[in-house]
Amino acid sequence: MIGKIDQIITALAKVTNALHTPNFDQAYKSFLKDMIYFDHAVTLAYYQEKQPIILHKVYSDDVTEESLVEYIRRAYLLDPVYSAHLNQIEPGCYKLLDEIAPDRFKNTPYFETYYQETDISDEVVFITYTETGYTLVLSLFRLLDYDDRLTKKEFNHLKLIAPMLLALMKQQWNNFSDSRLHLEEESDPLKIRIQTAIEKKEGLSLTDRQAEIIALTLRGHSATSIGLLLEISADTVKVHRRNIYNRLRISSQAELFSLVISAIGPLTETKK
Repeated sequence: MIGKIDQIITALAKVTNALHTPNFDQAYKSFLKDMIYFDHAVTLAYYQEKQPIILHKVYSDDVTEESLVEYIRRAYLLDPVYSAHLNQIEPGCYKLLDEIAPDRFKNTPYFETYYQETDISDEVVFITYTETGYTLVLSLFRLLDYDDRLTKKEFNHLKLIAPMLLALMKQQWNNFSDSRLHLEEESDPLKIRIQTAIEKKEGLSLTDRQAEIIALTLRGHSATSIGLLLEISADTVKVHRRNIYNRLRISSQAELFSLVISAIGPLTETKK
């Protein structure tokens, strides 16, 4: 369901007037609801490799909202949006599965044990950046019990509205800063977490490049995709993978997933 332009303009006027006031949260929610139908929405702030911070959320049920807690705790490390933040992609409106997720995302343990468990059929992501170094991300979700994925017309509608929405987000949170993030010790990025866990559990050391390739593989990147990201050839990636398999005494990607997840602990919690 696409919002009518007069409704959207009225809602935009209200939320603009509510900027930096206690009324902003409700006006922002109304503006999003007038744009297009969604089941859940969450606006997050990412900073470097720290845990994301919740700025605003609209969830239709408590059970699904529990998945957000798990996401903030650890699942974000394998999420395509987190990778998009680290890579500082162009500000804009994107379909997660079609435009942000890597080529083998649906084959990853993260997709199978976390993303699918949320019953999301489609996710649209709006991304922009603040002058204080934060990435602002709004995700709109549709669940499987709705009319499935967004239509082309609906997505084009969101692309048209995106500049207004991104400007609004940036205006509200441009000076956002959480001093706790800057006072904490360096966070535990997935690459370092993998190195530490493998050394502790298996007594084996991995090079930075080996751990980096494992992390990208866990996030759903193929050898070709990893090569493009690291600016090396796909054949070089395959050589690294063979060396990793030999080092860890395994012979397949499935064994790699199993060994690494066993070593670092689950990044997600499977529903019972």
